Amino acid sequence: MGITMKNRKINREKELILLKFGKHFRKLRLEKGIKAAELAHRCEMERHHINRYENGDINPTLYSLIKMAEAMDVSLEELLKGLK
Repeated sequence: MGITMKNRKINREKELILLKFGKHFRKLRLEKGIKAAELAHRCEMERHHINRYENGDINPTLYSLIKMAEAMDVSLEELLKGLK
């Protein structure tokens, strides 16, 4: 497999993981009854970041993941559940 094909495969895998995370993240937030704006406030970030995470547009940092888990009162394990 050439480098270009390998890079496309890696990018596609990353995209799928981010979309899967975003869907699960949104599901958890809604189950907790937390509005995106409230979660953003609790995490000390802008609301559009929450939306972008939920849509799989951006890759959250470890710090952001910790803040999101704490703000929703879930473990990191629960937040990352099902990504493998």
